[in-house]
Amino acid sequence: MQTAAVVAFLAADTPNRCAARYENLCGLAVQRRRAKRAREGAERGLGPPRATEPGTGAEPRLKMDSRTQPLESQTLRALLQMRELLLRGEFRPGERLREIPLAARLEVSRTPLRLVLDRLEQEGLLAARPTGGFVASEFSVQDIHDGIEIRGMLEGTAARLAAERLEQQAELDEIRSCLSRIDRLLQRWGAGSDSLLKYIPLNERFHGLLIGLAKSPMLRRAIDRAVTLPFASPSAFILAHAEQKEGQEVVTISQMHHRAIVDAIANRETTRAEALAREHSRLARTSLEMVLRDKRLLTQVPGGSLIRFPEPAGAAARSDVIKASGQPGSNSRRAR
Repeated sequence: MQTAAVVAFLAADTPNRCAARYENLCGLAVQRRRAKRAREGAERGLGPPRATEPGTGAEPRLKMDSRTQPLESQTLRALLQMRELLLRGEFRPGERLREIPLAARLEVSRTPLRLVLDRLEQEGLLAARPTGGFVASEFSVQDIHDGIEIRGMLEGTAARLAAERLEQQAELDEIRSCLSRIDRLLQRWGAGSDSLLKYIPLNERFHGLLIGLAKSPMLRRAIDRAVTLPFASPSAFILAHAEQKEGQEVVTISQMHHRAIVDAIANRETTRAEALAREHSRLARTSLEMVLRDKRLLTQVPGGSLIRFPEPAGAAARSDVIKASGQPGSNSRRAR
């Protein structure tokens, strides 16, 4: 249940931030403008009167199942559901996704489903097959390191731009309020994962506000794309600390970083702000190393089932010997 809560949060977060781009992709912005003009015309008496519910004067509400919902709502709902299925480990890495049973499972037609699959391929959660269709992606440990590094570079740039473009101290009120809420959470920190689950949305908010202070739509788009992969987001490995004693310690260190970044921005120390933000991102690598030492913690990481870990050298050598000797379980024995 705890992991499901953070999976749902991460699954819902990206489409909210990218809703405008997604509507443009589907052509929905045009549809909305047309509908708005039609409503305005009807209100001015330029069109036929709208039907009303008997005795209420209210507009009738259409009862639609998922198959008759507008393309926009079908697609967004299916995107959220499909992302959650992938992060929850419902599909093995490399497993082919078949459209017809998947459309039935998500209760959508194939048109919005194809939009969803294309979108998830752009995000990196799916990979296109050379012969058509899609498979669930697979990520190496190096991929995760690279994702964290890229986010650190981009957030470092955001902190530097925020320090350069700060016009008045009042611009920092909102991010400082977020820091105060995290401080209050640390003061009443409890055992288990409840406190961590409360920290995750606050941490995501801090990082979102930091990006906003950079005043760069171009940079925001780049960061939005970078963190679509669950392992690259600021809260990717937070729940891995749920059963560890150092959970509160990790959050305390993270909060110290947060305050140092904001102080550097307030003092317009551009180089220091960038360096602090980049260093802050490396906390995720520390958490990743902990997961690598104890793979049982992987169940607490959204999308953990998509990670491919390298085989120990001894295990790989034994596998080669088995294949060469034709012992049980080898391909050569089956061929005989």
